[in-house]
Amino acid sequence: MRQVWKDYSVESASHEQDAHTDENGHVSFPERTLRSSWLARTFGVISNTVSLGVHASYGPSAHVLAYGHTVGGKRLEGSAYYHAGEPLPEKLVTRVTALHLN
Repeated sequence: MRQVWKDYSVESASHEQDAHTDENGHVSFPERTLRSSWLARTFGVISNTVSLGVHASYGPSAHVLAYGHTVGGKRLEGSAYYHAGEPLPEKLVTRVTALHLN
């Protein structure tokens, strides 16, 4: 499992942490917090808007990726996303995906 997170209003790069599931298929990641001043957030929003226009993102965002070992060109994959103001996903469902390896 991999968790990726970023606060688009104040950070230019995302962060990642990998973890393994327990025997029941559960994994836990710590709560992520970031402190920043009102001025830093305001500058970040303005900077994102000027440089990215309609493609700009703001505020915290995170996603969790699940993937297994590749066997015969296939592996288990799945993902769940979080955006500020929305409830956390309750579960992540994986599926077998055929990889196109060249």
